[in-house]
Amino acid sequence: MKRMLLLLVITALAIHPLQAQDTEKKADLLKLLNIYGVFEVGDQLVLAIGMQVIDLYRKANPKATEQTLISIQKEVKAVVDGAMRESGGISDKFVEIYGKYFTHAEIKEIITFHESPVGKKIKEVERSLAKDVMVAGQKWGESIGPTVLQRTKTRLKKKGIVIPDI
Repeated sequence: MKRMLLLLVITALAIHPLQAQDTEKKADLLKLLNIYGVFEVGDQLVLAIGMQVIDLYRKANPKATEQTLISIQKEVKAVVDGAMRESGGISDKFVEIYGKYFTHAEIKEIITFHESPVGKKIKEVERSLAKDVMVAGQKWGESIGPTVLQRTKTRLKKKGIVIPDI
C-alpha cells in the first residue's frame, strides 16, 4: 500500500512540471496566433452570420430599430467569440496544430521576431505587399497569356493536337 501511495506521489510530481510547460506553451501559442491575426476569421464569421440573422429578423420585423440590429450583431459576436475560445473550440484546435509543428522554444523565437522592428514592419506592410504582388502577377499573366496560348497551340499542333481559336 505504501509503495502504491509513493508511486502515485512520484507520478503526480513528475506530471506537474509537464502540465506547467504545456500551459506556458499554449499561452505563447495563443499569443502567436493573435500576432498572426488568426482569430480575425471570427470577425468575418460574425459579419456573415450577423447579416443572416439580421435579415431573418428584418423579414419578421420590418420596422426593426437600428439599436435592435446593433444588439443582434453584438450578441452574434459574443456567441462566436465564446465558441472560438471555449474548451474544444477552434482556438484549441489551432494551438494543437501549431504545437505539432513548433517546439516551445521555436514559438518563443517566432514571437520575439514578430515583436522586433522588422517583424512589426512585416505585419504593417503584409496586406499592401500581398495586394501589390497579386496585381503584378495578374498583369504579368494577362501580358504573357496570349503568347503562352499561341506557343502551346504551335507545339501541340506538331503532335497532332489542334486547339481551336477562341
